[in-house]
Amino acid sequence: MAQQQTHPTSPHPRASRLTAIILMSVLVGAGIVLSMAQPAAASGTLSLFKAIENLDTGASEGDRSKWGVRAVNIETGQVFEGDGLNGFQSRRIPAGQYRISEFGTDRTPAGYAFRDWRCGGQTYTDPQPTVTLG
Repeated sequence: MAQQQTHPTSPHPRASRLTAIILMSVLVGAGIVLSMAQPAAASGTLSLFKAIENLDTGASEGDRSKWGVRAVNIETGQVFEGDGLNGFQSRRIPAGQYRISEFGTDRTPAGYAFRDWRCGGQTYTDPQPTVTLG
């Protein structure tokens, strides 16, 4: 009669299956397994930058980075901001309605006032207009 031996390190078939199920649950729970495709969220491109007009004031300020620009998603509250020079150019952000604004920094010189936003052929005189990105 032949004696059947089992290797001491070979896993029991049930234990292997249970380990595989637990491992898969952990991977899915951690978001590592991405086998199901999610539809792409709608987005758009937004650029905000500061324009400085000294006009006939005698001032010669030209450093737009001394101001900041911001877009806040009205629904989610998500904030996107950068400096007024290059901090917010052609940025892909989720579609939605945004309140846009400019703000001063510790480097912003005194004596300058908001004039308008120019967007898609429209001019907004409200310093914090709502625009739709879609």
